[in-house]
Amino acid sequence: MIEQIKSVVLFLLVASSLLLTYALWTYQPDFEPIEQTEYITQSKLDGEEKSVREVVFPNQIIIHDYQTHKRLESKQDEKDFYEEFLKWDFSSLTILTSNHYVLEQYIQQTELEQWESKNQYQSIEIQYPVSIPMDMINYMYSVNTENQNYSQSFNKVFLHLQDSTKEIKVAFVSDEEGESDVLVGEIQSSSAYQRLEELINQQDDMVYLKGFEFIEGQTIYLPTEEIAMNGYTLLTESFDAATMVNALFRDPSVVRQTLTNAPNVRTHYTDGSRALKTYQILNNEAEQMEFINPLSNDLEQSNPTEMIRRSVNLTNVHLGWTNDYQLDEIQKQPSSAVLYRMYYDGYPVYHDKGVTTMEQVWGNNELNKLKRPLFKLIEDEAISVKENVLPSGDSIYQTIESLSERITLNSIEQVKLGYTLKAKTSPSSQVITLEPEWYIKLEGSWQPMSQFNDMLMNQGVE
Repeated sequence: MIEQIKSVVLFLLVASSLLLTYALWTYQPDFEPIEQTEYITQSKLDGEEKSVREVVFPNQIIIHDYQTHKRLESKQDEKDFYEEFLKWDFSSLTILTSNHYVLEQYIQQTELEQWESKNQYQSIEIQYPVSIPMDMINYMYSVNTENQNYSQSFNKVFLHLQDSTKEIKVAFVSDEEGESDVLVGEIQSSSAYQRLEELINQQDDMVYLKGFEFIEGQTIYLPTEEIAMNGYTLLTESFDAATMVNALFRDPSVVRQTLTNAPNVRTHYTDGSRALKTYQILNNEAEQMEFINPLSNDLEQSNPTEMIRRSVNLTNVHLGWTNDYQLDEIQKQPSSAVLYRMYYDGYPVYHDKGVTTMEQVWGNNELNKLKRPLFKLIEDEAISVKENVLPSGDSIYQTIESLSERITLNSIEQVKLGYTLKAKTSPSSQVITLEPEWYIKLEGSWQPMSQFNDMLMNQGVE
């Protein structure tokens, strides 16, 4: 009898041990890892892949017709012309150093000394928002410079009509301090020459411009008259943050969603070292995300060309070009950072919390930080369109000049048209407005013209 009782007790102990082992093996914590199936099927957004030449885009194309300066009224027409220019073949490229005798010869042959006066010739001036390394020319234009090494950069391209030879003289120049070299070349094409000639002589569908010198030696061209520009009310579409978890973490299966009490932080994902946070910015949806990889905190100062190529490739991998984004800023110090800005209808979109930009910071050949919106503008059909009238260049200049007690003219780096993105009170949390406004870059920061108007109204009121 005693032996039978021992056998029953032993059986119960063994059975309990098996049940406990099974329970430990099958236990699931309160927060679960991202499903492996999501990693396979949802590691991409619904954007596009893009090349360098599609995201490194000019912010303005100015037509110089002797003493008359103008630009195309339609941003689409401007884009069409630029894309046409990118296909033209360069017959040669030569780097000219400003203190070298060959530059003097080239000036005599091409009237290069007149290019800065902009009053004695017919030409096209293509302006970029950032300084572009000259060794990126091979990625942007129809020219082969693979065997060339250039140490400088450019932010303007001049296309000058050479009447005597019916050729187009091209110069890649920079107005940045210390950038003295000029890269010059020719486009030997009768059809390209005729296209430029027709564009320069075109009178209709143009916005006429006047040059203003805020910083000595640098001209900013602004409209001579008030300018009409449409504002839009649009719907937005949000993205699931889990998609970016799958795209950015090396092993999404170990990523956990954890609780956080940080202000405005909606979700927080981590694999124990890397982290991805989403923030509420505009409405009730998670509108912005930030990925941080502290394992690459030894931030390197990369070659700008590599920074741009690397940032484009990373965004292509997860189809992150969800709207029209264009290169807006390159930062070398204290770390390597690249910033792309959202565009709509050909104009930049601004928001005071930076929700319309994609920023990448790199270190140790790895992504250190990525900050980007988790929504896109639905561009196919606007809910409403409203025309706005914006002030002329003279009005802008006079406003800034009147604020001389608070700001100086030489602190104004750029002035451009853009949109202010605002959330709209609506039963749908997906509605936003794009309101046209002049934007002014003051000491590295973009500020709306309305802020300067407020400063003017409050001047002297303390």
